[in-house]
Amino acid sequence: MASLCHDLAWDLLDEGLLSDAEALVREELVAVRFLATYDPETFLLNVADACENLAGILWEGGHPEEVEPLLREALECYRTLAASDPDEDGLPALIPEAGPPMGVLATILAEEGRAKEAEELFREGLSMYAILARAHPEREDFRLGEEAFRESLAQLSAGV
Repeated sequence: MASLCHDLAWDLLDEGLLSDAEALVREELVAVRFLATYDPETFLLNVADACENLAGILWEGGHPEEVEPLLREALECYRTLAASDPDEDGLPALIPEAGPPMGVLATILAEEGRAKEAEELFREGLSMYAILARAHPEREDFRLGEEAFRESLAQLSAGV
């Protein structure tokens, strides 16, 4: 059911039916949250994805007040998954998918004047991508993530 809601929501978004897509993503989120209570390793990524998707729809629909809690929930899912990583490669447990919602949330916080909270998230994202970029130099996306977080942190420090 969750995947059906997800797929149909994207079709509705393509048709410009934002409120209908929102309703389906909300249903998807309820379903994957329920499934994650029984099998977090399998479904926490789905919860994070649904949270991010719903946050984007709500932002576009003019409901920014609902975005922050959804992005925080997505980050918590990623952190939980990272903490359960067996860390076999000797690197800290990292989930690179956490980068985009982390950056969006930090930007929202910065725009709301919550610079300290934004700085913490920008620093966390910078640290994560710096480690990933060093460990995987072939991955341009990790290098670009590091650059984006470094630039955002510099802009925050400069008051831009």
